[in-house]
Amino acid sequence: MSMSKFRSFSFDKTRLPRVAITHRGGVIDAFFIAISVLVFTCLAVLSLLFTTYFPTYTEGGAAYRHGTIPVVILGSIVVVALLILLHITKILTRLNAGHVAWIVAAYLAIAGMGWAILANTWPDRDALDLMVSAQELGTADDPLWSHGAYMERFPYQVPFVLFLRLMQTVFGSNAYVAVELVNSLCSAAAGYLLIRYAMEVFGNEAANVTAVLTICFLPAILYTTFAYGNIPAMPFAIGALLVQYRYFQNQRFRTALLSAILVTISIMFKSTMVVVLIAMCLVWLISCVTKRQWKNLAATVASLVIYAVCTSGLNAAVARKYDVVTNDGLPKIAWIAMGLHTEDYPDITDIPGRYDGFVWTWQGDDYDTTTATQDSKAALKQTWEHFTSDPAYAVRFMGRKLLFIWTDPLYESILESNWSTEGPRKPGAMASRPMTRVLHSVYYGKLNTVILSVADVVQLLTFLGVVVLLISKRKQLHVEQMVPVIACLGMVLIYIFWEAKPQYALPVGWLMIAYAGCGLDVMADRGAQWVEKFTAQHKKNGRIGA
Repeated sequence: MSMSKFRSFSFDKTRLPRVAITHRGGVIDAFFIAISVLVFTCLAVLSLLFTTYFPTYTEGGAAYRHGTIPVVILGSIVVVALLILLHITKILTRLNAGHVAWIVAAYLAIAGMGWAILANTWPDRDALDLMVSAQELGTADDPLWSHGAYMERFPYQVPFVLFLRLMQTVFGSNAYVAVELVNSLCSAAAGYLLIRYAMEVFGNEAANVTAVLTICFLPAILYTTFAYGNIPAMPFAIGALLVQYRYFQNQRFRTALLSAILVTISIMFKSTMVVVLIAMCLVWLISCVTKRQWKNLAATVASLVIYAVCTSGLNAAVARKYDVVTNDGLPKIAWIAMGLHTEDYPDITDIPGRYDGFVWTWQGDDYDTTTATQDSKAALKQTWEHFTSDPAYAVRFMGRKLLFIWTDPLYESILESNWSTEGPRKPGAMASRPMTRVLHSVYYGKLNTVILSVADVVQLLTFLGVVVLLISKRKQLHVEQMVPVIACLGMVLIYIFWEAKPQYALPVGWLMIAYAGCGLDVMADRGAQWVEKFTAQHKKNGRIGA
């Protein structure tokens, strides 16, 4: 494949050249497209039929709405009609998506900080544990760093704890406000980079549609109060994907190294972003084999080395400097065992696969990773026996788990700022704090209904738009343009087995907006053509009748 042909690849209507590929590459492209169509069609159907929400503002109190289908369909029709109008008036063509991206970024930053001020909340649960861990680091009073405590058990949090320590050092008692500000800026950066990604891969019009969806993606705003790695990880992950795409165009090794550094930073903020790294490496290897571009093999090796050195090296440095343990974390199998606990487990809830405390089974001196591995294997064996003896139950289990994870259009963002139960470290529940009328309406009133409805429409259009893109552009799409899709497929697969909650699905909903933007642009373009054809025919018939 010549580089000139690759550079001309775009989904703009004026540029749709076929890219020369090998036969093996075409088979692999078709495989990923087929799997993606199947997965995102299922997610779109689930999103339309069900809506997960939290009326009691507890994670275990999740409920499902079934009567929102007419509202979601009507809202989706309105959005598509608006996009058709923008096509007919050529606004999507005239607007420079690069300029629009800056406007959207400014909107997200301002809206994020505005929400943080309005919400007037505080860190709780895991977020508070991390804030306290940052305060305790290097002090004589460090219970969260002791044997079997939070940080020894979950050492993958060390990089984010160091970030929080920096915020505390610089801003003192205002560290949490500083974290909210950083979240707002990271959300803005993620929105900007996502539109840039859509612009470079799919073209100007698709990028402008991506901007519309980004504006309406409310979790990007509502999650700015969450002192966790979810939001800071996103711009680095999207930046890594954008830079890798540029590498496929220019084949400069330093570009590949930059993408590896960016995805490593993303993983250090949020460990589950390792799925993005895996997807990037997989596509590098596929390109290496199918196109005989051996530099991609070097890029894969370099990415894995950078990831291993940075993550392990940082944890080792912290262990030496502060005399703490950072290499004895819980085995990964414990999270899988918790994610597959059946009703035989005493603390299981009506929502299978969510957090149930299993990872805290081994307390104090009883904490031992070998014992944890053995107990986790025993739990998985029990699950297997239950599933094989009652296949219908296994189907119901997986169905309820998938429903819980993938049908919350807000991805628990509004829950994280309004817990109705007290956390273990701070007296008083968030939901009992004084609220303005507007804030109370956001959580309990008409604004809550509007927010949930808008998010419902955006989630459906996102999954549906991805399906439309994959089907309509199946002959032009190749794995180099599908790295985010492959990463999202990996997340869907992992959370079938892993302990999961809607919060973990946030990267999928966010990353797929760029692809949904192109899919909706295709729908709007077809709709505009139909309207123009119908209008021309109507005028013609009118003249004949006269």
